Amino acid sequence: MQDAITVDYVNPELTLEHGWIFSPTGKSGIDYPSCTRERSGLEPQAEYLYQLYQKGNSEFTGTISVPVLWDKKKQTVVNNDSGQIMEMLNSEFDEISQDSSCPDLFPKELQAELTELNDHMADSINTGVYNLTVAVAVRHTFTNDQNEEYETPCNKLFDELDKLEKRLDGQRYLIPYHPEGRATPCPTLADYRLFTTLIRFDVVYYPLFKTNLRHIRDYPNLQGFMEDLYSDPAIASTVDFAQIKKGYWMSMNLHGPLNPKDRIPLNSEPFLPKGPFHRRALGLLEHSGKPATNGTGKDVTAAGRDEKSKGAFVRKESQHRNWIKADGSTSFTPEAGRYHLYVANGCPWCHRTALTRALLGMQDSVSMDVLFYSRDPDRGWQFKPEAPGCTPDTVNGGMHFIRELYEKENSGEKTVPVLFDKKTKTIVSNESADIIRMFATECQGMHGPGAPDLIPQQPQQLQQLEDINDWVYTDLANGAYKAGFASSQLAYEAAYKQFFVALDRAEALLAKNKALNSSVLGLGLASLYKMFLVKTLRTFMLYDRFLLGDSVSEADVRLFPPIFRFDHIYYLRFLLDRAMISESYPNLQRWMMDFYSLPGVAEASNIDHCKKGYFGRHGNNIVPLGPQLSYSFKH
Repeated sequence: MQDAITVDYVNPELTLEHGWIFSPTGKSGIDYPSCTRERSGLEPQAEYLYQLYQKGNSEFTGTISVPVLWDKKKQTVVNNDSGQIMEMLNSEFDEISQDSSCPDLFPKELQAELTELNDHMADSINTGVYNLTVAVAVRHTFTNDQNEEYETPCNKLFDELDKLEKRLDGQRYLIPYHPEGRATPCPTLADYRLFTTLIRFDVVYYPLFKTNLRHIRDYPNLQGFMEDLYSDPAIASTVDFAQIKKGYWMSMNLHGPLNPKDRIPLNSEPFLPKGPFHRRALGLLEHSGKPATNGTGKDVTAAGRDEKSKGAFVRKESQHRNWIKADGSTSFTPEAGRYHLYVANGCPWCHRTALTRALLGMQDSVSMDVLFYSRDPDRGWQFKPEAPGCTPDTVNGGMHFIRELYEKENSGEKTVPVLFDKKTKTIVSNESADIIRMFATECQGMHGPGAPDLIPQQPQQLQQLEDINDWVYTDLANGAYKAGFASSQLAYEAAYKQFFVALDRAEALLAKNKALNSSVLGLGLASLYKMFLVKTLRTFMLYDRFLLGDSVSEADVRLFPPIFRFDHIYYLRFLLDRAMISESYPNLQRWMMDFYSLPGVAEASNIDHCKKGYFGRHGNNIVPLGPQLSYSFKH
């Protein structure tokens, strides 16, 4: 109805003297290009919203508020209740609607339920969030007794958000609504009423109204619901984050000293995809809807293959998947000196195989060659023994490219790592997940003294390990590549979001409260005081040492390569620039330094090769000098 019903936008900066004004420039001097001079038909043209109210009723003494539905013909206010205006636009303007296929947003059979839900949300959510405005503005300095005026509405608000999160579990919209002839459910007026609050929550309400128990992004169903609605271009066109932020922050001093210096924070917009998207893609609508995997977290369904057509990065499946078995059930049995590992230090998948070999003390049992950090454009991974940290091929006649090994087996692959059987002259595996699991479980007789048990024996811990491995692969290890190699903006943004959701998850997993760590207890008072001045003591006191507790596991081996590379490479190269590990993730930073201090890890980790490999073969070949990070922390 955009052409049938005109819309004017008042300036978002509410003024104490005149209320809402019609001007593209606010009292602060900030320009709002989307704000307009009014087109009500008044002569002379109205400068202030109250003039419209007084034109329709010269004795009007009520609240001068927006929205206003104005009758240009009768020169009067029709209605200023947003809920009633929504219902009128839905039911009374069918003849002028340009989209006859638009579903009824307030269907007769659901009106009673919708009215009850709308009234409840208006009080508890839409208006409820503003109840905190009074408390925060009037009681901006609290005593213990006064704080209840803030805590009560705040707790009530989040209780209601918790209920809505639960309500959306397993369904796309607030009320299941399937109009005849529609293959998918449709939203109702209730969904749009909730959307208007959610879209402002993290950007404005959280910092300004102190609704900071949780972000909306901490509610997967509510966040996904908001993203879903925003993916409709018509809905997205009604959202102007710059105007929302500026308007609230520059107007709140009318209610008390909320922003005495008239500053607008630089907080970013909430992540919202710019295309078709809903929670089914994240597995939030169907609890059993996770894509089928082959045990490495790789999607092997048709849906996974289709992702590439949408601009998403899809990793190819490894083709050589033989197994070493200690029970003799395969032709590959664990024998010291029989197997050889080909790796490139820059590759994170190679990195985890080299880490496992080192942690388990298998350096004398499994030999290893290191390829050059950059691939040949045509032949792939290459040997350049003259480069520092690289070796020649010592097993197969001095090959120049790893592809030569594959060609001997009539394979077109050219990837690393490769686990090679020197006895049968055969490739055992080129799947890193399989290689590290084989080393840990099938080659125990080849482990060095004191080697850790990377795979827990207790069933509950084993399941926890597999769960962590799954999301670390999908959202972090491979997730970084999904962002860095996405060929569409939508695919990049989706991967970006999921990466940082997972990074936050890893940070939280490492932050479990525990007793004082023995290394801290052993420090003298002077050292403790110095540590406290540098970083909060809590960072060193309250944590689990590794992902599964106090013992290193395969989950740590899998997580280390992407975390090790993040600040140096992924932050810039893959445009994952929300935050750096060293600056914003104290538990992950501590964990990374702790893991790095384990025997063999430093020798298996070459950040110089990583940086040259990622940056040296792309763009202008300039390898960044920074950041300058230290891994000297000892547990």
